[in-house]
Amino acid sequence: MQTAGPFVISILLAFTSCATGSKGYNAALDTQDAFAALAPGGAVYLYMDVPKARPILNSISLPGTGGMDSKQVARVFDRTVSAVAAYYPKTAPRRFLAAARGSYPNFQAAMSFAFSPSWKKQRSQIGDSYWYSAKERLSVSLSPNRAFVSDGDPFVPVPGAAAPEGFASFQQEAVMAGWLDDAAAPINQFLASMELPIEIPGGQVLFGVYQSSDRYEARIRLETSSASQARGLAAIIGMARLFIPPPYPGKADSLDPIRLAGLLFANPPDQEGIYLNLHTGVLSEKEISLLFNMFSIYSN
Repeated sequence: MQTAGPFVISILLAFTSCATGSKGYNAALDTQDAFAALAPGGAVYLYMDVPKARPILNSISLPGTGGMDSKQVARVFDRTVSAVAAYYPKTAPRRFLAAARGSYPNFQAAMSFAFSPSWKKQRSQIGDSYWYSAKERLSVSLSPNRAFVSDGDPFVPVPGAAAPEGFASFQQEAVMAGWLDDAAAPINQFLASMELPIEIPGGQVLFGVYQSSDRYEARIRLETSSASQARGLAAIIGMARLFIPPPYPGKADSLDPIRLAGLLFANPPDQEGIYLNLHTGVLSEKEISLLFNMFSIYSN
């Protein structure tokens, strides 16, 4: 009987040596919050129901996909069910970290890593291995049901981050949802870019994006330091709404400040103790993605 040649043996060795992410680590995550795979200390945390959010994600500039063409990104989305991601301050060990769940047969990916000189196998702080490319400034770990991507170590000790109180109601039925622990600076810069005389106090912000027929709506919860501050902010937004024209038809690929202001403050704010709840007007996937990309500038 003919024996396997050197090339076949090298392929088998590559396959068995290139899988990363241990079963023990994945099993530990199965018992935790969905955000436990992310490190604490992030500026922004995001949950994505990938199939439902696909129209939005197709237009968003996601970190870690800069070296991929649209077909490669589409193949990743096709295999992904859900994902969580976090963006970190410049002083953090990593700037972003994403953890996805889906179906990732790793033979093809393992072969690409093993036979590419730009990818080197590294050892994580938790002991698991991953692939790192200095050229791409990207770390990747694949297992059959999970994928981890970062510009630093893609693994964190379990449990890592945890969703804040009240987030479950935003995540339920959302195509995308997330939070910022201190949103004052990025939101105020964002509002200033739209020439709105509104200043948000420091505090946590929860948000969710929901499908409405073939379009979307968003809910936002702003945390303030006191009920009186929430009332004052509601009054300021209420006054500003008097001078903001109602939403009008416009180009979906245009970030016209007046149109955006009309969509963001289409409904009067609702106060709930120290919280202020906002409910946007109807947004297209292009408008959601443009808002996301523009807002991410101020979160860096």
